[in-house]
Amino acid sequence: MSLTNDLHTLFREQLQVDVPDNDMNLMENGIIDSLALVNLIMAVEEKFSVSISLEDTDLQRFESVNQLNDLILELRGESAGSSNGEVKSGKAAS
Repeated sequence: MSLTNDLHTLFREQLQVDVPDNDMNLMENGIIDSLALVNLIMAVEEKFSVSISLEDTDLQRFESVNQLNDLILELRGESAGSSNGEVKSGKAAS
């Protein structure tokens, strides 16, 4: 399973929301609010074994599934464009 699919599962299981598009702005479209963002950060840290520092909490890093995907890859020391089978744009995989 790809990181993008794992993120969609996390949104469904932890936040009880479906994200229809990997590039959709999650905050502007009301998918997450400030409280959900805190819950999202904690869930991402736990699920993906990363530590999100205050420096990484720029809201733009959490605007979309793709932005969050890139942040996790960066925190893991992987490049966002690497050949890891990630879906970088378009509709979410069902």
